[in-house]
Amino acid sequence: MRKLDPKDSTRFEDGSPAALDGTMGQCMWCWSRPWYFTRWSDGEGDKWAITLKPIPGKKSYRIPVGGVSWLDAAVMDRTEQKLCSVISDDERYRGGNGSARPDTDSKKPAANTPQASMLGMPATAISTTNFGTYARKRGEGWEANWFVARAAVEILITVIMGDRNIQAAYNPERDADGLMQGGFGSGVTTMGWQEWSDYNGCYPLVPTNVGLEMGDGTGLVSYSLPASEGGDQGTPYKTFQVPVFFGLVHAGYGHLWRWVRGLTINQEAGVKTEVYVAKSMTAAFNPNSIEGLKKVAECPQAEGYIKRVSYEGLCGMPTEVGGSPTTCFPDYFYTNGKTQTGLRVRAAGGGAHNGADAGAFYSYAGYTATIAYADYSSLLCFFAEDPVIE
Repeated sequence: MRKLDPKDSTRFEDGSPAALDGTMGQCMWCWSRPWYFTRWSDGEGDKWAITLKPIPGKKSYRIPVGGVSWLDAAVMDRTEQKLCSVISDDERYRGGNGSARPDTDSKKPAANTPQASMLGMPATAISTTNFGTYARKRGEGWEANWFVARAAVEILITVIMGDRNIQAAYNPERDADGLMQGGFGSGVTTMGWQEWSDYNGCYPLVPTNVGLEMGDGTGLVSYSLPASEGGDQGTPYKTFQVPVFFGLVHAGYGHLWRWVRGLTINQEAGVKTEVYVAKSMTAAFNPNSIEGLKKVAECPQAEGYIKRVSYEGLCGMPTEVGGSPTTCFPDYFYTNGKTQTGLRVRAAGGGAHNGADAGAFYSYAGYTATIAYADYSSLLCFFAEDPVIE
């Protein structure tokens, strides 16, 4: 790991230039030492703690040194078929499905815009299985949004921001104890499904270089979509306030769904829905089987706003619905467990059309591991040692 300047991501801490196009490595949002997550109830409420040592007498989960793509989405090296985290307009890293958008969208932007050309955009339209295959090509320790990495992002944001509602209004002021308070607002979640489809077929909207100017900062970055071709070019199509959490762009929610690897949902229609996690990231992972996995939770078979979430085995999956967009764990849980039997995977965070449903805890558990859609991505993650679940 080599640290970038906290206020300028185009250079290193010593002031020397930093190339973000892959020639100097991957652009990652990392923690440089192990930490522990502990959760318990003491009769007064649900307690979450991040510590550098386990808390005696309580069950603490160790998070090894590691990190995730600071882009909060995938980039594909189309030449080597490897998952990346780079910022480049080169055709080698063309986003979306690897092609420019066809000239068919009714409200399309001009062909030279990133939203049409897909240059400098995240990669989508790839299944969670293939994302994992492409990530593992980088070698040992690399994966595609392994569930432990996803849990780490959810935990860090929740504890540090001091609010389970990541869409609460952004408040740059600290409280009386010097702690952060609130969320990041709606973020990139207000597009509208049909509006997005008409604009560019629900492919990526926000380029990978957005938020670069924030360095390690926390706050909102304004980004405007180019006007539709033939429309008033002086008026943006839509403007978003893009969240940045200490340099993590999008802060775990909105813009594009994030496939989660290493976690399998086994549902029996009308009976039960079980959650399993892999015990090791270095071992082979088969999303089409629960053999050798550890059962850690059971999800409701009804969809709804999340009331309770389990972090047993760092799964981060809902165990009860009945909340709302602003209470409990104020994000949505979608499942087809009442009517369908089989194995499913988790998609997290929500997309640009999900509105109040989106958030750090949002879980979509309706798809198999083979599904690939225009608005679904993943992200490169890395651990310096195997994030073992005992």
